[in-house]
Amino acid sequence: MPKNKQNKPEEYEVEKIIFHQSIGNSIVYFIKWKNFSMLECTWEPKKNLKKCKKVLKIYRKELKKKKQKKKAS
Repeated sequence: MPKNKQNKPEEYEVEKIIFHQSIGNSIVYFIKWKNFSMLECTWEPKKNLKKCKKVLKIYRKELKKKKQKKKAS
């Protein structure tokens, strides 16, 4: 990750969570970064998304809606 003038890692803004999966006892999320292409999406553990509570909440809400639609079908 690039460093800024204070020698701290730069923070990137999450645009959207595309997908998630379990690996062992952890969950990783496939992240679409704001101002970056889909080719630059990355897998990130939940611990890297501490400042993204709103995006995580939206993602979980969308998942819940999708599951309800499947049950209704």
